[in-house]
Amino acid sequence: QTRYDGMELWTFDLRGTAGWTQRRIPGPLPPVDDWEDILLDRANRRLLRVGYETRYDTLGDHAGPLEVWMLPLDGGAWSKLAVAGPVPPTRDQPTLCIDEANGRLFLVGGYFYDGVREQDYGDVWGLDLGATPSCPADLPAKLARELERISMTAWRAVGGRGYGRVDFRI
Repeated sequence: QTRYDGMELWTFDLRGTAGWTQRRIPGPLPPVDDWEDILLDRANRRLLRVGYETRYDTLGDHAGPLEVWMLPLDGGAWSKLAVAGPVPPTRDQPTLCIDEANGRLFLVGGYFYDGVREQDYGDVWGLDLGATPSCPADLPAKLARELERISMTAWRAVGGRGYGRVDFRI
């Protein structure tokens, strides 16, 4: 069982009598906000922090874009998950859940209130929790050479000429 409270992470040993232990986390921490959720992504052995960073300016406070941060359970630091494509509009109190069978995070509903108007959301957003694509990939030299060989073989097999590309998902 894990509790994330602002800038602290505490764990409780459910198998023994050790009690609560504070985990020291190196590096930058995700921004703290009025609304955030921490979810356990068991398939990828990490915690996910989902929320909006509150930003302050001369007009008052407002939320920035939705951010997803991850923390490996086996140690390491928080890192911001690169999210491609559209992002859900700013909202408070949505429901979050992980579909472990398909590796997806879902954000459902919520509401928005800017002091003048309120909007209830009845929408559903999904985010693939699979490996974040990295291009070019950081590969061992031996594997990179083998993939180069395979891609050239594929390129020649389809009669490729001039410029083109062959993509792999590893």
